[in-house]
Amino acid sequence: EIGTSGEYFDEANLANGTNSNAAALTKSIVIPNGYTPDLSASEGWSQSGGRYVKSVGDGYLSWQNGKMTYTRTSPVDHGVQGRDSVDKTMGQVKLQDDSGNTFDVNLKLTIRDDMPDIHIRNSSGQEINQVTVGGNFTASGNIARQYGADGTLGNSGSGESLKVLVSMGGSSFEKTVSFNANGQGSFDTYNGTVTLTRNANGIGYSYTARHGKAGDAEKLKFTVTDREGDIDTADLTLT
Repeated sequence: EIGTSGEYFDEANLANGTNSNAAALTKSIVIPNGYTPDLSASEGWSQSGGRYVKSVGDGYLSWQNGKMTYTRTSPVDHGVQGRDSVDKTMGQVKLQDDSGNTFDVNLKLTIRDDMPDIHIRNSSGQEINQVTVGGNFTASGNIARQYGADGTLGNSGSGESLKVLVSMGGSSFEKTVSFNANGQGSFDTYNGTVTLTRNANGIGYSYTARHGKAGDAEKLKFTVTDREGDIDTADLTLT
């Protein structure tokens, strides 16, 4: 088999990943000494100038100036929750030796999963985990979230939803908040109502407490889930 020299591909570097970096998606593939790829059209290679390209798995191989690289273009299914790495056989490449003998070898790569990300900011853009409800019984800020390379089942559109665990004292309940076509959703807490509105910076939140609310602090735990089931959470305490 052939592959990189101990390097892994990080799905966070994909175009819609949490750390997009196009240059990091291309890595050198080690070919054993004395071997070259069979660059014939029958093996799926196409030529443009002195560069040959072949689609393999979720990306493509390039051969130029005696060097082979592989470029990732989309994520793979990791099958488990968490930022794990998996070894994937992406396909086969036909190599030939100096005597013209040919061999089909597997292209095997290590691929690291991307993870969703969520955190809460106040109206000044500072990351927070607690907010004090003012004398007008309101508080507001923004929820920044990314679903990463795997995306979300709702594609961040009208089908997007957030899970929220609301707790106060020893009691708690969970809500799944869906967004309508106007990008809005809302839910009641023990002491008030939270309205969520999608915007260019994420999701704006606005909390309005009921007059005469109980004195205990309310805690909100927001959870985002990507298409593979990976999760991230952010906590906000309302005092």
